[in-house]
Amino acid sequence: MAFAAAREQLGHALSLAADDNRRASVLVALAEVGGNEGSWDDALAHLDAVDALADVDARLRSAALGWRSRVSWLSGRWDQALAAANDAVAALAGLPESIQLARALARRSQIAMLKNRAEAADYSLEAIAVAGRVGDDFGDVNPRINLFIIRAARDGEASDPDEVLEFVDRAAAAGAHEESYRAIVNFLWSAVGLLPVDRIVSVVVAGREGRLPAPPSIRAYFEISIAAMLFVPAGRWAEAEEILARVDPEGLNPTARLLWLPTLGGLALRRGDTGAADELLRDVQALALASGEPQRIVPMASVVLPWLLLSDRRDELRELTGELLARLEGDWPAVLSADAIVRTLAAAGETELLIATAESIRRSAGSTAALLAIALTVADALVALGRDEPKRAVSNLTAAVAGKEELGLAYDAACLKLDLARALEQAGDVAEASRVKQDAISLLNALECVNPF
Repeated sequence: MAFAAAREQLGHALSLAADDNRRASVLVALAEVGGNEGSWDDALAHLDAVDALADVDARLRSAALGWRSRVSWLSGRWDQALAAANDAVAALAGLPESIQLARALARRSQIAMLKNRAEAADYSLEAIAVAGRVGDDFGDVNPRINLFIIRAARDGEASDPDEVLEFVDRAAAAGAHEESYRAIVNFLWSAVGLLPVDRIVSVVVAGREGRLPAPPSIRAYFEISIAAMLFVPAGRWAEAEEILARVDPEGLNPTARLLWLPTLGGLALRRGDTGAADELLRDVQALALASGEPQRIVPMASVVLPWLLLSDRRDELRELTGELLARLEGDWPAVLSADAIVRTLAAAGETELLIATAESIRRSAGSTAALLAIALTVADALVALGRDEPKRAVSNLTAAVAGKEELGLAYDAACLKLDLARALEQAGDVAEASRVKQDAISLLNALECVNPF
């Protein structure tokens, strides 16, 4: 992608702009280039320059605010992202429907989706309807991408891979290359727990095949998502580490960094490298909570809670769990695994917090689907085990292990087998307990995992 050439041409156009509207149009285009290139400060400076112009059409104001929303989210200004998205829509109040309105509504639905807001689906449907009436492909594709992850997270509804690949093609044809990769990465996040890992990987490969490379704004996040969401839980750690080794930590935007830290830190902790884990995980809790996004908070807690337990920081463990329950009450996404959270609470002997967490998950819309349903099954099993009800625990954990194995999540299944072996032993089936435990240890030893969670 010829970012330098685009900037040069747009710079020349800016010098020739005869009025505020023309200047604003060029500045928005420069912000778009900066946003795709990952030059956040430059992009925001161009958008600030639009704000400073006195006589700018409302549609251009809205376009600038829409890009401010996207750049703010990518650069870790999460509250500003939501405010800008709302302002982009408000700027067009009372005006006839337009392409700019379709795109403003799309951006608003995107931020609402990221924050798992209840209104996100309605926002997406509104954006799709307006885009259809004004004939804007970007305004149609963007909220459709948002909608399939909303339906997966809330209802456990699997996305249609063929439909997703159609969105990828449509976005690329419209020149929205970041959007085409966003369709793939959102599919990846929304499909875990609903489709087998190998099927998801095949869609990722098909989606990127023969295309321009992902723009810098999303490239690292795209690659880290493959490692974090697919290869780590599948026990394909060598492939995950190969991806992570290519990542330049200094070049990560805050959103990508918020995924990279718990992924790399979690692998270090599992392998017993506490020094590396301490370095990587010390700031991630505050960052994830500041985002206000369940999709950042759950993966963070799935690593930080075990870290706190292994570091014997029980007060901090209880404090973070309380924060989770306050932030995620009835709002746990179906497609994110919470196994490590409930297993850590059980291992810490925090029975009351384990029960409270299970009840919070149970009150979530997606509690009967995907990975969240498995986590709830595990939580109920661990509560039963603590109450000396081993038969119930065995039944639940057997179902949870089978669910993970069916999805190709071999590492996750191995962790649960350790709990199943304990339940079988408590139930008096020592021979089966030994077989199940040895099966888990075989995989964990191959991964050099000493702290399975």
